[in-house]
Amino acid sequence: MSEMTQSLKTRFRSNTLTSQITFLTVILLVGGFVMVASAAAPQYSAPGNSLLGFLLRDLAYSILGVLAFVVASGYNTKKIARYCSLFLWVTLGFTILAGIPHIGSEVDGARRWLRVGPISIQPSEFFVVAVIIFVAVTVAVHERSETEWLSILYRMKRVAVGLLVIGFVQKDLGTALVLFIVVLTMLLLAGMPSKYAGMAILATALGTLVASLFGSFRYRLVRLTAFLHPSTDLQGNNYQINQSKIGLGVGGFKGLGYGNGREKWSFLPNPHTDFMFATVGEELGIIGTLVLLGLVVWLISVGMRVGQLSTDRTWKLLATGLATWLAVQAFMNIMSVVGMFPVTGVPLPFISYGGTSLIVNMAVVGLIHHAAREIKEATLTKERDGARSSRGTSGRARR
Repeated sequence: MSEMTQSLKTRFRSNTLTSQITFLTVILLVGGFVMVASAAAPQYSAPGNSLLGFLLRDLAYSILGVLAFVVASGYNTKKIARYCSLFLWVTLGFTILAGIPHIGSEVDGARRWLRVGPISIQPSEFFVVAVIIFVAVTVAVHERSETEWLSILYRMKRVAVGLLVIGFVQKDLGTALVLFIVVLTMLLLAGMPSKYAGMAILATALGTLVASLFGSFRYRLVRLTAFLHPSTDLQGNNYQINQSKIGLGVGGFKGLGYGNGREKWSFLPNPHTDFMFATVGEELGIIGTLVLLGLVVWLISVGMRVGQLSTDRTWKLLATGLATWLAVQAFMNIMSVVGMFPVTGVPLPFISYGGTSLIVNMAVVGLIHHAAREIKEATLTKERDGARSSRGTSGRARR
């Protein structure tokens, strides 16, 4: 009786988890589209731009995101294990291409996009997900002994190459930092000895320091200095974060109302991309930011819960890693916007405008959704096996 009760509880949890993932995904997708429309209106209403064209493009990205969710939610463990290495190689190749002059597209001094006609793709976003999948599959098939951990870490060389390309060639230190934190978290949760984690952190810190000293990341040092001295250079390096704080302050408790924000009118740079949280705070106030933060935290907690309940080693680590990735992105973005972390250019999941980012985020929650369904299917299989065993036992007793 106790086993049946536990089974019913697990099935109820899995049903609840899949419903919550679907609900939260729809709410964040629609809410992000609505807020992006408001934040981008001044820029795309100007002569030479088309607000309708921009909204149609964003709608197209949303539709592609839904398709990505559906496709990702259909991938089982066997498919993921079969294609994870290929996916990693392909995304790494395109990430390298994006950093090559005359091939990759440069924006604001950073070269990290591939342009195909009017469409820009950021391959590093796909590479991050490929790495999380690769790490989950690789760790799941090893016994995780001292010797095996050395083998696992050796197989991470492609991940290290990608980190170097993203961080030093593309000058996207924010994405590189997010990826490093997520991979390190996954490996530690899987039981990696702390001495290896310490070596990885030390090597990364030394590499970043050397690059900074030799000028590769001099502009990052300028940003760090500006962050440490927020009251200086208010019209220069601290201009963006200063305007962000003004917008959040003006919004107050209730906000100025949807569409009534002032900072997006040429005062706050990137109001519909990296600094969308400031736009939400100005127009919807503290209430709006708390609701948004609550929805994001809710989605992340559901992903973590799926990882906790999963009985499959791959899905357990994969769901946890994907949820960690969403959490680190959200944390870094919001902390940057409020001035508690240096500006990194990391988007706010589902809310910041960006076609590649949105499609990847939808694929990620699709994978977590499938992991939740796997919990339900495993529970049903266990129930059927238990019922057959019970019938067989009673039959033998009658004979």
